[in-house]
This record gives sequence, C-alpha cells and structure tokens, in this order.
Amino acid sequence: MDVCDISTLQACELSYLYQISTCSGLAALDLTSTRKLVGLRVTGVGAAVCACQGCICLLGLGDLQKGEQYCNMDYIIFSSLQSCKLHEILLSYNIFCQWPKKQEACHDLLPVALWLDPQITLLGVVPKFHLPAHKDICHMKY
Repeated sequence: MDVCDISTLQACELSYLYQISTCSGLAALDLTSTRKLVGLRVTGVGAAVCACQGCICLLGLGDLQKGEQYCNMDYIIFSSLQSCKLHEILLSYNIFCQWPKKQEACHDLLPVALWLDPQITLLGVVPKFHLPAHKDICHMKY
C-alpha cells in the first residue's frame, strides 16, 4: 500500500487517536502513540484473509505505519472487499467491538472506489482467542 493513498485517512486517525477505549483489553491500540518508532517507515503488516480458503484476499495486504491503526485497517479491509461478490460478509477482527465506531468516523475519507456497496451487509465477530481480553458485553454481543 502506498503511504500517499492513506494520507487523508491518517489525518482522520488523529481525531480519535487519544480517545479512551471502551473495552479494557485493547492495549495494543492504546499504545500505538507511545511506541518509539522513530525512523521506521513500516512497523508491521495488516492482512485480510479468507476464512474459508485461508488465503490473503486480493488487495488485502498492507503496511502498518506506527502500529495497528484504524485508518490502515480500514484501507486494507475495504480494498479487499472490492472484489467480493457476496451480499453478506462476516468479518472476524480482534477489535471488532471498537472498529465499527471508529470506521464510521472516517468512512467519508475513504476513496469513493473503496466504499462498500450499500446492499452488502457487514457482520462482525471477535475471535474466541481474543475474547478474554474484552469486557463481558463484548462476549455477549460478538
């Protein structure tokens, strides 16, 4: 992913970077602004993987700058969904309890080509492995 492609999304990232998480176990996201990442262009990789086939989705791989930020993952997820022909998509994401709240704030900043077709229903779950780090409300809802 070209850094220039997500510069507007990174501007949006600042608007909620310092908001306190409503779920207690999301230290990885809370600490992205405190890590010493000076001089690094990339600090990790994000991927959208097909749960059925176990392969990386088309356009579903991207660099992470300054840790796992919502803007990077929005770009990766919505890029990968452009080739999807399904009407209902189940998204399993370790922070899905937080992601929809943050994603709505930056949706309009996504390039129009990445907007999700309104006829597609996006459902979400938190993987079982990650549930112990979440509050009880997340266990019931996701």
